[in-house]
Amino acid sequence: MSSIIIVDDDITMLRLVQLHLRRLGVKGHFFQNGKDCLQAAPAIQPVLALLDYDLPDTKGTLLMRDLRDLPGMENLPVLIFTARTSSDLLPLIKESGADTVISKPFSPSNLVKQIENYLPKS
Repeated sequence: MSSIIIVDDDITMLRLVQLHLRRLGVKGHFFQNGKDCLQAAPAIQPVLALLDYDLPDTKGTLLMRDLRDLPGMENLPVLIFTARTSSDLLPLIKESGADTVISKPFSPSNLVKQIENYLPKS
């Protein structure tokens, strides 16, 4: 079973994502801050990370960089969520190396589609 890391300080968002991951048959590992995620990631070896841009202890783009610095995660696909609507922020997130940027609020069907795009094909 594929494992995905999800980091968001909003518990409602984590529950929403959890619901959709179950439908996909994917194991979700949920965190509310970057520090806990980084500590757990080596043991999880995720196939994908979904990161909120604004976390209590870091930015999603910085956490993405730190995750990709871990052995075996150099090419980890990363989707970044953001509720910010600044027209100049979205391109900056993409330029930082994020594979996809998803604006909040988003449609659950779009989230599932985006996740499926990055899951290993069996």
